[in-house]
Amino acid sequence: MEKKGFIKIGKYHVFPWTISGLESCVVVRSDDLFVVFDMGYSHRETIMCKHVFISHGHMDHIGGLPQHNMKRGLFRLPGATYFLPKHLVEKVSAVASLFHDIHGTDSENMLEEELHLVGVDPGETIEISPKFFAQPFQTHHRVKSQGYLIYKRNKELKPEYRGLEGREIGEKVKSGIDVYQITTSPEIAYTGDTTFEVFQNLPHPDLLKVKLLITESTYIDLDPKTDSIAKARERGHIHVQEIIRNEEFFKDVGAICLTHFSDKYPPSYIDRTLSEILPSSLKDKVFYSTIAKEKS
Repeated sequence: MEKKGFIKIGKYHVFPWTISGLESCVVVRSDDLFVVFDMGYSHRETIMCKHVFISHGHMDHIGGLPQHNMKRGLFRLPGATYFLPKHLVEKVSAVASLFHDIHGTDSENMLEEELHLVGVDPGETIEISPKFFAQPFQTHHRVKSQGYLIYKRNKELKPEYRGLEGREIGEKVKSGIDVYQITTSPEIAYTGDTTFEVFQNLPHPDLLKVKLLITESTYIDLDPKTDSIAKARERGHIHVQEIIRNEEFFKDVGAICLTHFSDKYPPSYIDRTLSEILPSSLKDKVFYSTIAKEKS
């Protein structure tokens, strides 16, 4: 049975706790991966995760970082590693230090031994585990921002050995022949807050080749009195109609998880609207959750 609040998307289990302007954190789990994107609020589901990827400095995406660090301490867990844009590291470190001073802990010791802030730029490689690594990519928001691509390393037989039986492969391995090769596959992309430009002018060639794309859809209504799409772009966000009108962009994406709906939309409105407006080509691959709206 799926754990409460999680959506099963392929082999991944996604917990998208997001409300635009209030709090965003997205947990992604599988048998061999556990990461969190953004930390606007440290929900219980985030506490055991030791790899956190921050997209930008708005408080609804980063405000829960000190809270997450301290909650892990309550569980006697070592400090997590927080990957974030380089220009935020010094300021976040100072804020976290103040939080621990207020809480009454040794902030200097905390910063040295528990709070691991790693500044990363687009194009750099982040090692998560022997099987997975990440690469940031530039996004387009009102402040400097970046998304993250998660790649998986796959061990597979070299083409020339794929027709052999297991016994024959074993014999070659025993004789010292390297019969395997390592390939990489783009698994997950997380955009954080961004305009649709991120898909029109791709910052990375693999962005629209992933098995799971987690992106925002802050606006979903079409207000006849205003240009809702222009308003979304002006505020650094995506309107779902931009995705619908450019559905061909996503033909190679395995699944799309929409997040970050505006607080003005109740869950029933989101359910009804998306059911009505999503074309058949997207309905089977689009997922979303209103768990944060239902529980907050």
